[in-house]
Amino acid sequence: MLVLRDLKALFQPDDPWLRKLLARRTQTILDNVDESYQLHELVTFVVVGPGDSLEALDRQLGFEALAHPVELVEEHATYYELVYVASDDGYGYEVFVPKRDRDLPEALLAFCRRHAIPARESPE
Repeated sequence: MLVLRDLKALFQPDDPWLRKLLARRTQTILDNVDESYQLHELVTFVVVGPGDSLEALDRQLGFEALAHPVELVEEHATYYELVYVASDDGYGYEVFVPKRDRDLPEALLAFCRRHAIPARESPE
């Protein structure tokens, strides 16, 4: 599981498409707040990977991913994107789940399939 909290961390994912999407999401977030805010004060990006358990994701988020209200689940070509607002001040998590990884919790993939809407945009 990759946990990305600052601008430097956004280069960690191997997937160039995901790096572009993360850059776009970061820019959108930062464009809509006072420039005194740092990324880590606004959002944490979490990229679920092979072998990651649902329990590990829950620990990272600080709540149960499948039980907590989700603001949005978007379906991209190769990822699901889940958006959670975690606090009253708007702090949130964006969780990216690969669509075709066989080594992911089936309950998480089923949740994504059930709630996903087609993505409004793509970084391509």
